[in-house]
Formats: sequence, structure tokens, C-alpha cells
Amino acid sequence: MPAHHGLTTGQLWSHAGRFFLATSIAGALGLLSGMSHSYWAMVAAAAPIAAPDLSARLQRGVHRMVGTLGGVGVTAFLLSLQLETWHIVVFVILLQFLAELFIGRNYSIALLFITPLALLMTQLAHPVEALSLLQLAPWKP
Repeated sequence: MPAHHGLTTGQLWSHAGRFFLATSIAGALGLLSGMSHSYWAMVAAAAPIAAPDLSARLQRGVHRMVGTLGGVGVTAFLLSLQLETWHIVVFVILLQFLAELFIGRNYSIALLFITPLALLMTQLAHPVEALSLLQLAPWKP
């Protein structure tokens, strides 16, 4: 069994319970809100909990909000360029490289690349109007 950084079994179960509770509530609220990408609420809830202590979780939560909003801005800029499919593929490769480069150093900066990466991959799988991809309102096919 791998080492758990000095955590007791009770602490591990408590941590697992936080993940379950936070993602469940976020998922339910995301579905009830009618957001087009409601599953992102679950990811947003789980990401800060992965940090080891409360101050790191709060810092990661702030990084998540700032980086995601900035990443939506980066995506808006990229989609304003009227990209062809091969352009999007090139940007996906570049964004993946940049996300990997920054994820260990600064989560907020990494999200400037992760958010457009996810949105551009969504655009590749199911192309929609840029505004539909970027907004929180219910998605209309």
C-alpha cells in the first residue's frame, strides 16, 4: 500500500468525503442551473480540494477562478480569428504543451491554457457558434 503522507485512515476517509460531497453538490447545482457545461462545476469543486491544507485549497480556488476567467478570454480571442479545423488542432497541441509547462509552477497561469484547450477540443468535437461555446446560458444545438 502506498504511503499517504502521514495521514490516518480517518483523515483519508474525511478527505474522500469532502470530494464526494463537494462534487455531488456542485453537479446538482450545475444541472439545476441549466448551464451548458454543468459538469465543469464538478471539476471546479474538486480541483481546490486536492490541495493539502485549507490555505492551499483557498489559494487554489482563487487561482481556479482567475485562471478560468482569463482562459475564457484567451478562448474568445482565439475563436475571434475565424479558425479552420487544422488551426484549432495546432492550437490544441500548443495549449497542451503550455499547460504541462506551467501546471507545476502556477495553477492560475496553467488555467490560461487549460480552459481554452478544453473549449477548443469541445469545438473540434461539436462545432458551434463561438458565443454559444463561451456563455453560461443553456446550450442550443
